[in-house]
Amino acid sequence: MNKTFELNLKALEQVFPKLYNLVKLHNYMPPGELVQGKTGVLTLKYDLPSGTLLAYGMDDPMRDAAVHLQTVPPASTGVAVFIGMGLGYGPLIVLRERPHLAKIVIIEPSIDIFMTALMASDLTDLIFSKKVDMKVGVIDLKSMEIELSRDVAVSDTHILRHTPSFCWKKGLYGQTDADVYTMLNKINTMGSTTIYFGELFFKNRLSNITMLPHLHNADVLKDLFKGRPALLVAAGPSLDLCLEDIRRARDRCVLITADAALNTLLGAGIVPDFVTSVDMQAINFEKLSDHICRPWPFALAVPPKACPMILKRFQAKYRFLTFEEDLPQLWLTRLLGVRYFMPPMLSVAHLSLGLAIHMGADPMIFVGQDLAYTSPGGSDHARGTVFQGTGLPKGREILYIDAVDGSKVPTDRAFLSMKTQFEEIIRGHKGLFINATARGADIKGTTSMPLSEVVNLYMTEPFDAGALLDEAVQREKMWRPARFVDQVQKTVSIIKEILKKIDRGSRIAARVLRGIDELRRFGVDAGSIEDLPSDLSAEVKRFDAITKEIDACKGLHDQVSELTYGVLKDNDVRIAKNTALRNDEGYLLWLRAEIERIEWVESVRREAFIKYSAVLNGLIHRLAGEERLKKAFGVRPSETMFTELAELYKDSGDFILLKGLAETYISSYPESAYANAFMGLALAGLLDMDGANEYWDRAVSIDQRLAGEISRMKKDAAEPWISLLQKEDRVSDGSYFRWGEVFPGLLAKWLFRIKGALKGERRAVGEMISRAWPDYALRIERSINNGEVQKAEALLEAWSLFEDEGLAGFYYLCARLSYLKNDLKNAAVRLERDISYCEGSADRLSFAARVCLEAGRFDEGIGFLKKAVVFDGNAAILWEELGDLLMSLNNYEDAISAFEQYLLVFKDSADGFKKLGDCYMALGRLEAAKAAYEAAVQKMKKDPALSPA
Repeated sequence: MNKTFELNLKALEQVFPKLYNLVKLHNYMPPGELVQGKTGVLTLKYDLPSGTLLAYGMDDPMRDAAVHLQTVPPASTGVAVFIGMGLGYGPLIVLRERPHLAKIVIIEPSIDIFMTALMASDLTDLIFSKKVDMKVGVIDLKSMEIELSRDVAVSDTHILRHTPSFCWKKGLYGQTDADVYTMLNKINTMGSTTIYFGELFFKNRLSNITMLPHLHNADVLKDLFKGRPALLVAAGPSLDLCLEDIRRARDRCVLITADAALNTLLGAGIVPDFVTSVDMQAINFEKLSDHICRPWPFALAVPPKACPMILKRFQAKYRFLTFEEDLPQLWLTRLLGVRYFMPPMLSVAHLSLGLAIHMGADPMIFVGQDLAYTSPGGSDHARGTVFQGTGLPKGREILYIDAVDGSKVPTDRAFLSMKTQFEEIIRGHKGLFINATARGADIKGTTSMPLSEVVNLYMTEPFDAGALLDEAVQREKMWRPARFVDQVQKTVSIIKEILKKIDRGSRIAARVLRGIDELRRFGVDAGSIEDLPSDLSAEVKRFDAITKEIDACKGLHDQVSELTYGVLKDNDVRIAKNTALRNDEGYLLWLRAEIERIEWVESVRREAFIKYSAVLNGLIHRLAGEERLKKAFGVRPSETMFTELAELYKDSGDFILLKGLAETYISSYPESAYANAFMGLALAGLLDMDGANEYWDRAVSIDQRLAGEISRMKKDAAEPWISLLQKEDRVSDGSYFRWGEVFPGLLAKWLFRIKGALKGERRAVGEMISRAWPDYALRIERSINNGEVQKAEALLEAWSLFEDEGLAGFYYLCARLSYLKNDLKNAAVRLERDISYCEGSADRLSFAARVCLEAGRFDEGIGFLKKAVVFDGNAAILWEELGDLLMSLNNYEDAISAFEQYLLVFKDSADGFKKLGDCYMALGRLEAAKAAYEAAVQKMKKDPALSPA
């Protein structure tokens, strides 16, 4: 070994002792020959049975290595990951030329290549750099994921590949590349999800806690079905092929279904034991909304950050909270005494698997878990699922991977990440995992087998899963809110103290910044804190001390981290800029910039803590109020107590609890107007609009004075659905779409619910739909302009529910759609119902004129045409169209009048004069024809593009 190797090895021993030992114990096998390039820099000639392969070109190895700079922009502050390091030149160049990078990770699966690099070049700059990490040999992806999670989640990640190494050992580097890419993609996905949905996670978790006394701890399910088979149902398109076998298996397994597949199962008459749901957005409530009205005999399992509408409205027999090791909710798991955690979840199917493992099930059988586009020309989900696409998705990278039947199947990166997560969970747990999915991706660690065979082999004994679940729940000690409320009150007090410290720090920061500005104004410089005037130095130290005190409350910062997560990347950027500023401009400017950065961070924290404190105070009021009122209500119920508790449930959206309370009170006091009114609200929340209106009508019949209150309840019941159809999401180009625009089937449901909730409230209906219709009308018109017939048709069909409620322009849009479909008759009929809407708009009047003219209703068409020209002279183009139509009918006299009207506006139209001449010629009026033709020739001469010929 040479001196360079010894130098590098000594550095490794100090910084990476485990890597040092790996090198010392490795039996080195040279991967090739080190040769000197023309610039004196070494390159590697790989040992290959055929041909010559160089790690870098002979002319200038460093220039070849510098190609990585094209991938990493000069201002990059994220993470650079090298897969294959070659001789280390690429990482050295990137370390030197991209100083703002937060981290550089070198992944070299070949120890021999790594040792060759240690011999070829001085890598001590890489080894001693605090921002460089090295992974050599067999890569521990799990540890690496933990180490990189923070930096990769909030920053841009650049993957840099040493291409010749991939050519040298394609299998080794290719597999490493795939594994690392999937791991980084997973971190990025979860990080991006937290940045985008962090506040929603935060809100959902605290909203769901209002149900705490009525929820079950999933800990009670530990090993409940030990050694019994579990069937894990997902909503892949192949699920339809397995329904008969699932029906056979029903009473011989614990049946766990993802929420998306519930429609399919219930449609086939199959009732599961558990339904899992993890989605955080309100729109995902629709996966279960068709089954909200009635109680069900199965259990629901959700994490705390799932959509609260699911937990508070879906009438499952039992509702279990499941937890994963998630930093923002660590306080909650400790407070609730949670002992068992689910594996990390990228999808609801991962929760199903985690639940089966937790319950000790064995074997665990996947069905409908396609993880691929197994029906390329058809739906991407099973029959009956709410969200469906058709064919391969556009704009996504499509990969072909191994299928359960040994063939290849198309998938994308999202499915691939989910598949990898399944494989990671399976690797970490004992038991038999069977993939009985009829068509789909192969999942490593599973045995592929048709479900019919699985049923025959592993599901031979029937058992009552529901009875076992009942017994477990009866043994459980339910969560009590008193201790929880007490701890939350302490947290609120701590937040108050932190806010005081943040405010005090801001006042100190202001004095420090003034002091720095004063020094700079007098041209005084400083190289360190010791050079500052004593009073200013003392203020800086006080600011530093109070900042450390605030930072020390890590547990509390973790609790609001979802609200502050999005600023981490910007904070990293500012730290990097400030570091460069100190090098370039000196201590004083750096100190000023750092004070401003810290103040910015504290302002974000302050806003988060204020928001958190307000939510916690609401939670205290809700839980303590419920406990107090339930105790009093149990001793001596009164309508006042009932109403107060009902208001608590209403305000927190706990409609299942509200229904139970109202049912109990009505059973004893059936003539209570308030109880009937709140029962109506509860049923409306559970989507039983007919039942809701019956109770509301009954309440008014008992006490007419409640009519105004019930009108407000009806508006409250309709509000979630108008909010959903107005909900928008932005896309990468900056534009946005409405949820109802993308899912017109759901739009129809939401509008139906609004109409049901507002029955008899015509004014409220008009006010509510006027909030959404104008924007949808513009979108429908845009769809028509773009020729998107199906989209426009679906949206208009949804809104037709309110066509008699004065939707401005509804029939005009229907007429335009009919015209686009060449249904002239229907266009004219629809137009007649919206003529007043056409008044005042040249475009709409022009359309009305065109429809009437083409339908042969000339007088009406001419009337609209004249009005259109008043608003916009360019509408006179229709006079030419009318003239053409009349000419085709040999009505030359009226055609002449039409062309004359046209030429009053378009005076230089050679074509118009020619057509006028043709009409005169047809009538034998030769002089007039000659004059028109001559005018046409003159107009043509003015336009070189036209020929008088």
